[in-house]
Amino acid sequence: GIRLELDLDPAVRPVQGDSASLHQVVLNLLVNALQAVADRPGEGVVRVRSAQRPAEVVLEVGDNGPGIAPEMRA
Repeated sequence: GIRLELDLDPAVRPVQGDSASLHQVVLNLLVNALQAVADRPGEGVVRVRSAQRPAEVVLEVGDNGPGIAPEMRA
C-alpha cells in the first residue's frame, strides 16, 4: 500500500567510501520514511532521488508522512 518513486540520475558516478556504512545510512533513511507513511495505506509515498553535482553525489529520501510535530522540532 506504499508507492515507491525513484528518480535516479543515470550519470551518477561511483562513490568511494565505507560501503557498509553507506548501506546502513540509506537503509535507515528508507525505514524512517516507511514508518512515516505506514498509517497511510494506499496514500503513502516514499521518494528516492539521486543527482550528480560537480564534486558530489546527492541522494535524497523523502515521504509524504505527517512530519515532525512542531513541539518536537526544537
